[in-house]
Amino acid sequence: MKLCAAPALVSLAALLAAAPALAQAPADGWVVWQSNRQDSQNEIYLAAADGSGVTRLTTTGAQRPRFAPDGRWISFQGFGSDENTGYVMRPDGSGRKKICDGLPRFWLHDNTGLVCEHGDDFDLYDPDTGASTVLFRRSDFGAFGTDNQFSPGGVTHDNRYLVVGTDLYRPGHKGDNGVFQANFAAVILDLAAPERIYFFGSGCWPFTPPAGTLVYHICGDCPTHPDIYRMDLADLMTRSSYAAEKAADDADWGHEYNPDISNDNRWLAYMASTGCHSGYTCDYEIFLHRLGAGTTQRVRVTNEPRFDGYPSIHIGELWRDGESWLALVPGMLTLETADTARIEVRNAGSGSLGAVTTTVSYEGSSTGWLAVTPTGAGNSQELALTVDRLALAPGVAEHRATIEVTASNAANGPLSCPVTLRLAGTGPGGDGGPGGADASPVPSAPSGGGCSVGRAVGPTAGPSVLLLLGCVLLLRRQVRRVTSIINAPKISTRASDTGGIVDPAPARSQSQPPASSA
Repeated sequence: MKLCAAPALVSLAALLAAAPALAQAPADGWVVWQSNRQDSQNEIYLAAADGSGVTRLTTTGAQRPRFAPDGRWISFQGFGSDENTGYVMRPDGSGRKKICDGLPRFWLHDNTGLVCEHGDDFDLYDPDTGASTVLFRRSDFGAFGTDNQFSPGGVTHDNRYLVVGTDLYRPGHKGDNGVFQANFAAVILDLAAPERIYFFGSGCWPFTPPAGTLVYHICGDCPTHPDIYRMDLADLMTRSSYAAEKAADDADWGHEYNPDISNDNRWLAYMASTGCHSGYTCDYEIFLHRLGAGTTQRVRVTNEPRFDGYPSIHIGELWRDGESWLALVPGMLTLETADTARIEVRNAGSGSLGAVTTTVSYEGSSTGWLAVTPTGAGNSQELALTVDRLALAPGVAEHRATIEVTASNAANGPLSCPVTLRLAGTGPGGDGGPGGADASPVPSAPSGGGCSVGRAVGPTAGPSVLLLLGCVLLLRRQVRRVTSIINAPKISTRASDTGGIVDPAPARSQSQPPASSA
């Protein structure tokens, strides 16, 4: 059983063709979530994906857990007076430690760390060493005023695009793919060109998968809102692929919120109620959905008449104490202009890690272009990568390989690390600036479902090709190229955000979400 199998780089069409009409819970899956089922206090629980073996991991109040990409850590947020502090712990509840004085937002898919919010700064923290670096700043994105809400939900696996929940479009706003109006919206920002902003959909809670070109969010103006919708990044300019991934009537456990995609890119975990929206007083339950299996397919995980929410799902082995445990940092990467790179080989367990061996497999006609050399010994090992461009097939824009890594005495593995060599590519709209469209704001559509809604007007025409392949070597390298506004005033960001189950409201506390205004 693999701890960190390579995410499936599959198209939506392939998922639809391969997925069964009904699905069992994954046999090697795990779900972690927040519940107030005991003592009326929100704590974190872990269970197998079929709902068996429920284990309480915390006892002093905790919320919003998230698995690290390789399953060796769980991040979470304190509760009550401690809600603005980020923590990590092992999957068995051991090793709890504070990782940041701020809100833990999301893990990077390449396994390099956890992103925490500190006012204007969004910092990347290494859960093993505690080292941190500024990843991006809110002030990098000039479209947002100091009064606009700015709730990042994730970065795409190639570390190119940031998805954000915001009220920027409330009065009507002209972005790079047209004029839209929505009381609250999911938007997509280009980290390589921070002046660009793309409307994704009316609603909230945008999030990204570990592979492929789809992005997701909670739709607030769809027929049975709130529902989980997706869009292909190749269609940023037209939004033509915007469609439901999981939808049902509220009465049929169709009030869906707070989703998370598994590390193998095949399962969606989410919370749902039968229409109650106001938070911890509602009976929310945890469900799983097989991506591409049809909008009504689901597997129920919990069955407790209390609040069960904010789930995260992991497929594969979970970290165990008392053994050497292999970890790769980064666990996936993209090479663009560089011909060399390195991957840290870490022992996330005890003792000394044995000798590391590797094999490389290739997709497509190009083979033999990636040399991988293990160096070092014990717990100080790394993989040195070198690209031989003379071995590349001519006329191919990107080349893919997978490194399989084994440590002789590790309790887990082998691990797979996907590598993409990108030789050419453009972002949405090509290299040009924002497209033009009628900038007149439009009336809002009726509100509903807790996510605010809106309506599109005159999306701009433009190229709809986006080569979004693999993952950048380390996000911190790419983000350093993003133009920052020096000495910008710090933004005082509330502890709460609209990445939850309620409409935005001033000074809302995450510990006590208010009743919906919908």
